[in-house]
Amino acid sequence: MNCDSIGSFALKMQRLITELVRNFELCDKKCLAQYGVTAAQGMALLAIPENSKLTMNELSEVLGLANSTVTTTVDHLSSKGLAYRRQDYEDRRVVRVGLTDRGQNLRRALEKEKQEMLEVVLGDIPEGERATIVRSLERVTNVIRKAVEGSCCSN
Repeated sequence: MNCDSIGSFALKMQRLITELVRNFELCDKKCLAQYGVTAAQGMALLAIPENSKLTMNELSEVLGLANSTVTTTVDHLSSKGLAYRRQDYEDRRVVRVGLTDRGQNLRRALEKEKQEMLEVVLGDIPEGERATIVRSLERVTNVIRKAVEGSCCSN
């Protein structure tokens, strides 16, 4: 596809970004399935800092999901013995979420598995092209982030 015009460039970028995200999600699902967790549960596991706790609201914000969705996800993680919920000592209305020892071990295993998978997959990209690709992705990420922080839609 020719990318001379901004319209054709934007269309190509939209298609490529969508495909990139979908392929990452498929890789994640495949990796997570080995450990018996769903994509949502895996995202939550990776979002909860090791040896720390987040409020349910903070976790919802980090994941970009509704509180009700995060509550269901944390329920499933709790029933699997991977996470726990505790009322905050200072404000009993606040619920904090943390990882059990088993959850922390799984979190580390998932991080390692994802890193190893990416190393294998990205190993096909020649070393001389890697810095250019990273700079390009950083640039695209930054311009999209700025648009999101501003007003990315014309309405």
